[in-house]
Amino acid sequence: MSEVVVKNENIDKSNSINTAIKKERYNFIDLLEFIAIFFVVLYHSTIYALNFLQESSFLYYLRYFLRALLSTCCPLFFVANGFLLFQKEFNLKKHLFKILKFLILMVIWGLITTLFLMLIRGESLSFNQILEYSFTLKQTWTNHLWFLRALICIYLIFPLLKIAFDKYNKIFIYFIIICFIFSFGSRFFNMLVSVFSNLIFNYQINLNFNLFSYFSVFGPYAYSFVYFCLGGLLYLWLPKIMKISVKKRNIVAVISIVISCTLLFLFGVFTSFNQGSMYDIVWEGYDTIFSLINVIAIFILCINYKGKFKFLNNTIKNISGNTLGIYFIHLILIDLTKGFIKQVPILCSFWFAVIYSFAIILICFGLSYLIKKIPIIKNIL
Repeated sequence: MSEVVVKNENIDKSNSINTAIKKERYNFIDLLEFIAIFFVVLYHSTIYALNFLQESSFLYYLRYFLRALLSTCCPLFFVANGFLLFQKEFNLKKHLFKILKFLILMVIWGLITTLFLMLIRGESLSFNQILEYSFTLKQTWTNHLWFLRALICIYLIFPLLKIAFDKYNKIFIYFIIICFIFSFGSRFFNMLVSVFSNLIFNYQINLNFNLFSYFSVFGPYAYSFVYFCLGGLLYLWLPKIMKISVKKRNIVAVISIVISCTLLFLFGVFTSFNQGSMYDIVWEGYDTIFSLINVIAIFILCINYKGKFKFLNNTIKNISGNTLGIYFIHLILIDLTKGFIKQVPILCSFWFAVIYSFAIILICFGLSYLIKKIPIIKNIL
C-alpha cells in the first residue's frame, strides 16, 4: 500500500511541474519526433557510398560513423509514444479502436506500397506475390512497416503496462528489466562474445543468436517495449532532469553520444571486416546499449528546445503531427527519385543526402496534408 502511495505522490509532483512547462514539453516532444522522422528518411535515402571494405578512405569511415546516430530513429518514436501515452487517462474502447486502426493501416499501406514500387521498379508481380509482399512485410518492399507491427504489439499489452505504471512501480520496473535482458542484454553479450571469439579463436558467432530465446515471450520486439516504457519513466524523471543545470546535462549528453557512437562504429567496422560485408549499424543497432544511451542523450538535449522561433516551431510541429503519413509515403517517393539522383555523382554526398531527406519530408508532408483533405481517403492516414 505504501508503494502505491509513494508512486502516486511522485506522479502528482511530476504532473504539477510538467503542467508548468506544458508548452515547452510538447515543443521538445515535437522536436524529438521531427529528429526521428528525419533520421528514418536519411537512413532509407542513402545516396552516398560508404563501403570502406571496397575503398578504405577517411570519408567513407566518417560517413559510416555518422550512421551510428541514425540507429536512434525508430527508438525515438517509441520513447515519444511512451512519454505521451503513459501520462494520459486510459480509455479501453478508444485504445482498442486505435489498435484496429493501426492494423488496417498496416495492411492498406502494405498493399499501396507494393503496387507503387511494382510500377516504379517495372517488376511484374502475380496476385499472390502482391498479397504476400503486402501482408508479410517483404524485405526491400514493405519491411519498413515493421515499426507499425511493433507498435501494435506494444499497444496490445499497454492496458497492463498502464496499470503497473500508475499503481505498481516495482512490477513496471520488473517488466522493463525482463525486456532489457531479452533484448539489450542478449545483444550486448553476443557483441562481447563476438569480439573475444574473433580476437582469440578467429571465430565469428551468429550475432542474431538470442541467448534467452527459449524463455522470451516478447519475440523480436522486446527492445521496443524497453524504449516505450522508458518514455513513461522519462515523463516521471523530467522534473529531476530539469533541476540539473543546463550546461551540465548538455555536456554529459554530448559526451555520451560521442562515446556511444564511437563504440558502435568500432564494433561495426570490426564486424564488417570479419564477416566480409558491411554491418548495418542502424538496423542492427536498435537493440544495442549504445543506441539506448544515445536516445536518452538526445531526449535530454531536446529539453532545451523552447520553440521561440515561430516559423521554425510551426514547421517542426506540423511535421511532428504528420510523421505517420510521412513514414507511409517516404519510401515510395525515395524509390521514385533516388535512381535519378545517383546518376549525378556530385550529388552523391552525405550533405546533399541531408538536403534530399529534408526535401522528401516536406513533399511527403504536403502529400499527407492533401490526402487528409479528401473525404473517406483521409482515413488512410
